[in-house]
Amino acid sequence: MVDDLHPFSNPGRTKLALVSRGLALPNGLPEASRWLAQTNAAESVLDLRLPSGHFCSVPVGQPYTEESGFSLVSVDGNKAVLACGGEQETVELIQAPAFYKQRTRKGSRMGSFASLHDKLLILQPFMGCGFFANLGDACAYCQYDSMLNEAEPPLRDPLELVEVVVAALAERDIDTVYLYNGFSPTDDVGLAKLLPVIALLRRHLGQRQIALETVAPQDLTVIDALYAAGLDIFVCNVEVFDATRFEAVCPGKAKQGGQDAILKALEHARSIFRPGTVVSHLIVGLEPVTSTADGMEALVSKGVVPLLIPFRPLPNTPLAQQTIPTLDDIEAVLLQQYALLESSNIPSHRLRDMGRVLTPMESGVLDSSRSATLATRWSSSPLGRKVDGWLDGFRRHLRIKTKGKQTQPIHRLLFTEIAPFIALMALAMAFVWGVNSDTPQGLSTAASDALLVFFLCLILWVTQLLPLPITSLLGLALLPVLGVLPASTVFAFFGNPAVFFILGAFMLVAGVMQSGLSERLALFVLKKTGNSSKRLLIVMLLLPALMAFVMPEHAVAALFLPIAWEIVRALGLRKGHAYAQAIFFALAWGAIIGGVATLLGGARGPLALALVGELTGKSFSFMQWSLAALPLVMGVLVCGSITFVAHGVACQAGYASGTG
Repeated sequence: MVDDLHPFSNPGRTKLALVSRGLALPNGLPEASRWLAQTNAAESVLDLRLPSGHFCSVPVGQPYTEESGFSLVSVDGNKAVLACGGEQETVELIQAPAFYKQRTRKGSRMGSFASLHDKLLILQPFMGCGFFANLGDACAYCQYDSMLNEAEPPLRDPLELVEVVVAALAERDIDTVYLYNGFSPTDDVGLAKLLPVIALLRRHLGQRQIALETVAPQDLTVIDALYAAGLDIFVCNVEVFDATRFEAVCPGKAKQGGQDAILKALEHARSIFRPGTVVSHLIVGLEPVTSTADGMEALVSKGVVPLLIPFRPLPNTPLAQQTIPTLDDIEAVLLQQYALLESSNIPSHRLRDMGRVLTPMESGVLDSSRSATLATRWSSSPLGRKVDGWLDGFRRHLRIKTKGKQTQPIHRLLFTEIAPFIALMALAMAFVWGVNSDTPQGLSTAASDALLVFFLCLILWVTQLLPLPITSLLGLALLPVLGVLPASTVFAFFGNPAVFFILGAFMLVAGVMQSGLSERLALFVLKKTGNSSKRLLIVMLLLPALMAFVMPEHAVAALFLPIAWEIVRALGLRKGHAYAQAIFFALAWGAIIGGVATLLGGARGPLALALVGELTGKSFSFMQWSLAALPLVMGVLVCGSITFVAHGVACQAGYASGTG
C-alpha cells in the first residue's frame, strides 16, 4: 500500500521503507556488478544515500523486494531516480568497494567474508556457525549455512582479516569494524579464539570502533578479556522477547541457556563496557508488537541498548513465508525505542553508519517535530568520534590497571593518572630553578650542577616517577648538557660510544615493532613474492641485508623476527619444517652479512674504529670501511642467494600448498 510506505516526505520513513521492504528493479540495474554487494548467500543490497544524508543498504532481487512500492526508474552516473506512489526522488548510488574482488595471499576472495557499507566494515572471522552442524539448532531466519559449518567452525587466518582492513582503509575511511561470531560448543562459544584477532585489529584501527556480535557464553570471564583486548561494543541478541516464540525461532540458543544466559551475558558486559556500548537485537515482526515493546523496556532497564531489526524473509529458510510486519508497526516501536532511550539517558550514538536498520538516533527523525540535539550533533561529528575513541582507550587502560575494580569516581581515577605528570613537572621546575640559582658557597658551578643531577635522579629512583632505565639515561645526558663533564668523559664511565649507537638503534626498532609494522611488512613481502618459494627466501635474505647497511644487525634481526613468525604461521608450516627453518636462516644470514657493509650495520665496525683510535691514534672514514667491505659482502650475498634458491626449488611444492 502506498499509504503504508510513507514515500519521500520524511527521510526517516523513507529509509525505514527501503531497508525493510527493499527496492524493485523492473528495468534491471545497469552495470549491476558495479553497485550490488552480497551480504550473505541469499541476499544482495544496493548502497545509496538519500538527499537528507541518510545512508541505506537496500535489499534487492528477492521475492518480497519485487513487491515493494519503491522502484528504480533510471540510473545516470552515480545518480538514480526512485519512484513511489507517483513521487520521485533522486538519490546517490554508492559503488561497491573494489577490494571485494581482491584475493588474500591464501587465495580467498575478500568479498566472501567481508562487506563495507559506508563507514561500517563487517567481517566474518569464523568459517561458519556450529548451530548448523546439528539439524534443527539453527536460527529459523538465518542463511549462514551456506558457509563451512563444522561443530566447531575454524577461525580464519588473522592476517587475512588484517589484509581486508588495510585494503578497505585504502578505499575509504572506516568508523566501525563489526565482527560476527558463530556458535562453538565450548563454554566461551569460541570467543577466546577471537582475543588475539581483536588485539591485532586494535593495533591497526587506532581509535576506530570494534564491535562484536556473539552468542551468549557460559564463561562470562571471556567478556572481560574481550574488553581488555580492545573491543568497544558488545552485541548479544535476545532476538525475540516472548519465551515460547524464542524457543521456536532460536532452538540452538534456547538449548544453550536461552534468554536467561543472554541476559546474564548482557548484564555482565554492562558492568564492564561504557554506557551505550552493550547492545541486543530485537527482530520486529516475529512476535506481537506489544511483546517487542516489553523486550525493549526490559533491556533498557538493564542499561542495554535495544536495536530493532525489521524482519526480512530469506529464501530457503524456515521463515521464508513469514509475513513482513507493517511499516506502521515498525515505526511505532522505533518511536517508542527513541523515547525509552531518551528518558533513560543511555547514550545511543555509538550505533551509527548502519544502512540495514534505523539506528536509535535516526529513529527520532520519524517524528518531524523533533530536531537533533547539540549532544547528538557533537557525537556524530568527526571530532566527537575521535574523543569517544580516546575515552575508550583511556577507560580500558584504567580498567586493566585497576584489574577491573573501578570503585572510585572517574575524576579520582583521572587525577591518579595525571598526578605523576604533575609531580614530574614540579620536580622539573625545581631542578631548573636550582640550576639557575646562585651557586652555594664553597662549591663550583660544575659541582653544584652535579649535586642537583644526583638529587634529581635519587628522587626519581625512589619515587619511580620514571622507569629506572630512563632515569639512568637522563642522568647520563644531563651531565654533559649542563657542562659538568665532557660527553666523551661521561660516556667513558659507562662504556664505549659504540654501545650507545647500538642502543639508540634498538630504541628506534622498538617503536617500529610496537606500531604494528611487522604485520604490514609481512603482508607486503607475501604479496610481492606471490607463490614463489625462491623469491620469498631471496627477499628474506636481501631485505635484512639491505637494512643492515644502515641499522645494527641485531636490531634488524629483532625487527624481522616477528615478520618471519607471521609468514611461517600464515603459510601453515609445521614446527621443524625445513622451509620454515630456511626462512629464519635467510633472515639471520642476511642481517649478519649486510652488517659488515657499513659502520652503521654492527658493533664490530664502530668498536674497531674506537680501538684503532685508542691504540694508534689513527682512524678510517665511513667510506673507506664501506669500499673495503662491499665487494666481500656482495660476493657472500651471491653465494647465499644461490644456496637459498636451490633450497627453495626443493621446497616449492610444500610452499605452494602452505602445508609442507
